[in-house]
Amino acid sequence: MLAGAGLTSLACGGEETSTQYVGPPVVAGCEIRPGASCVDVDLTRVDLRNADLTGADLTGATLYLTDLRGANLTGAVLRDASAQGVNLEGATLDGADLTGADLRAVELDGATAVGALFDGVSMYKANMTGVDFSGSSMVEAVLYESNARGSRFVEVDLSGADLNFAELRETDFTGAVVVGTRFVGVDFTTSVLTGVDLSGANTNSAKLPG
Repeated sequence: MLAGAGLTSLACGGEETSTQYVGPPVVAGCEIRPGASCVDVDLTRVDLRNADLTGADLTGATLYLTDLRGANLTGAVLRDASAQGVNLEGATLDGADLTGADLRAVELDGATAVGALFDGVSMYKANMTGVDFSGSSMVEAVLYESNARGSRFVEVDLSGADLNFAELRETDFTGAVVVGTRFVGVDFTTSVLTGVDLSGANTNSAKLPG
């Protein structure tokens, strides 16, 4: 990890106060700025907290255990990125394209990903509580055993997705498309399923409301 990269300023008592990225302007040949072109870059374990990568092209990037907490990735392209264990807590991914990315064990708690593309993404055992995925596409995505408690999947296309044994309590699926979606062993008893047709989904051993 690069020393000091992404570190925030410290107030008395050691508490972090800044929400601005203060790390190096260029990391592994990638300019840390909006619209940057960083195709196939290796940012393994780099601290990019609060970085503004709005509209950046990170296609095929390696983001293994990269710290992107609070980062702005609005409209960014992360297609086919290898990002196991990446930390995106509190990040903004609205309109981002993560098609085919490997996001196993990703940390997404408190992030927003409105209108994003997650088609074919692997998010096996991901932590994604309280995330707003409204209007996104997750066709054939793998969320097996992920924790998405309290998240919003409003009008999300989950066709063919695997959510077997995921934690989905207090989750809002209003208007979601779930054709061929797998929900084996899921607890929906406190979830919102308004306008959702589960007839074409696999809900074996699932607990349904009412």
